[in-house]
Amino acid sequence: MANDVFLLIASVCLGGAVAFGYRLWAALVGRFNSAYEADLRARMDRLGMDASRVGDYLRWRIEGGIVAGLAVGVGMGMAPIGVLVAFGIYMLVPVLLERNILLCRGAIRDQLVVATRNLAGQIRGQAILIRGLTRVAEQTPDPLGKLLRQVTSKVSRNVPFKVALTDLKDRVQMDYMSLLVLTLAIAYEKKEGSSLADLLDGIAHSLSENQRMDRKREADTAAGRFLINIMAAFPVAFLGMFYAMDPEATSLVFTTLAGQFVLVIVAGIVWFSMALAKRILNQVV
Repeated sequence: MANDVFLLIASVCLGGAVAFGYRLWAALVGRFNSAYEADLRARMDRLGMDASRVGDYLRWRIEGGIVAGLAVGVGMGMAPIGVLVAFGIYMLVPVLLERNILLCRGAIRDQLVVATRNLAGQIRGQAILIRGLTRVAEQTPDPLGKLLRQVTSKVSRNVPFKVALTDLKDRVQMDYMSLLVLTLAIAYEKKEGSSLADLLDGIAHSLSENQRMDRKREADTAAGRFLINIMAAFPVAFLGMFYAMDPEATSLVFTTLAGQFVLVIVAGIVWFSMALAKRILNQVV
């Protein structure tokens, strides 16, 4: 009986220690990620994205990297490879988050063209500017629809229309949005009617042309990035071919410490080359 009570108390104490340790660990990780997390949250909030899980993702990249690194380094006896795996997981999460932000900005750019044309149709149908913008906001999917609905919601709470539009321009910080906002603000002050519809059609055409140029630039960039990724895959392909020719000799790369260090060095060279090539590509294109 006494042993059972002792085991129960020991289990409770162990559980409490684990819970306390995890909370302490989460606080330390949160402090480590605080600056980058704040920057990500600010940029995602400006675009109307859900930033509620950003802290979890940034914490999981550290926890996942440590767990995977220990599993490979200790469990499989490949310490250098374990460090490489941990570093890869640590770097992967920010890349995915940044990619989502870029995709969201691209979606807003594409939706602005359609929304501007729809607003011109509303104005041409004798709708008041604010009422027409409200209808367009209801019809436009997210993420742009959410941003426009925030504007109309502010206006319904007696926030001046120009102030609500300016807040939208300052939040999104896109040339496309700035052009549309400035046009709507000026038109609202001048109370223009059909001429505003024609002006919006012209803006939609201009946005469409800029969109076409951006897509061409993105296509050129995508082709360059694809070529970079193909070149980065060469070491893996060569390793696979060497393994097919001589599995026993190639396995020394993973089973010996020297081979593991060589693999880590090659991975580092590939990563540095990819980062440098993408930086040059972004500057050129």
